[in-house]
Amino acid sequence: MILLIVNQIAEIVLGIQSKLTLPNLDTWVSVASATETISLRELTRLAFLETGVEVEFSGKGAHEKGVVIDMDIDRMKVLGLNPDILKFGQTVIKVNVLQEKGEWITLNAEETSKPIEMWLADAVQSALNLLR
Repeated sequence: MILLIVNQIAEIVLGIQSKLTLPNLDTWVSVASATETISLRELTRLAFLETGVEVEFSGKGAHEKGVVIDMDIDRMKVLGLNPDILKFGQTVIKVNVLQEKGEWITLNAEETSKPIEMWLADAVQSALNLLR
């Protein structure tokens, strides 16, 4: 599921897709090889940040959304992204609350032995390379 989310974020910043619909953002993501845990909300925010796009969340439950609040133009250019594809205030994450609270997503030890932030950086770069 995490790689699917990363791929969809890459599609958004490349202009292939306009919005990512996610389940309960309070879902926890853990790395099996470490004691690290992070919310799906934070994981998604960090993945967008890897592309140079800062997302802020507002609202609650099914009304929660993530919007673009800042863009690091230099970072986007380094990644070969066109900053004109996204606009400030654009909704890029929408919530579809179908999951029960308290669910967990686990990245298996085979998937990563790195901290989540480093793993995300590599995953985002790979997704962007595959989609170009």
